[in-house]
Amino acid sequence: MVGRIPTDPGFWLSRVPGLSELGERERNVLAAICDVKDYVPGSTIVEQGSRPPSIPVLVEGRVDAVFVNDGFKVPVLEIKAPELVGFLWFLDATIRSPVAFVAKERCICLNIRTIDLENLYTGGNALAYPVLSTLYRHAAAQFRFYNDAFRHLYKEPGDTYMQLMKLATTEEGTAID
Repeated sequence: MVGRIPTDPGFWLSRVPGLSELGERERNVLAAICDVKDYVPGSTIVEQGSRPPSIPVLVEGRVDAVFVNDGFKVPVLEIKAPELVGFLWFLDATIRSPVAFVAKERCICLNIRTIDLENLYTGGNALAYPVLSTLYRHAAAQFRFYNDAFRHLYKEPGDTYMQLMKLATTEEGTAID
């Protein structure tokens, strides 16, 4: 897409598989807690070691997940739209991103504001269940995807989950010895 992008979250929600299957009222609830953001190539969408204020859903473009350690950048995987970028931060306040997510080309993300998602989660609104259920399914599938991708960072594949959690829960985003 060249030039100005549509800034209406509803426009993008209707084009993302999984989210487009939500009912109109549920899509409207989700659209109300999203912002559309355009990233130029090389832009960092999520910083390693951070707990971003939003959960990006990549709706257009490609993103590289890069693990940075001692100044070295290790490419972990490439994400192609449409896909959830990062993790569901609101599930655990201690979780930090174990990798940086960088726009490989022009990317458009539908950024779900974490605080509003937390409020939706704790509010108990009947429309919240289908929205949260859909996001959980995406996150579960994606976690398996990341777990497989991280295997090459560690000598023992069985250590992947524990190392990933250690990286994700430390303040600095570095492994705990």
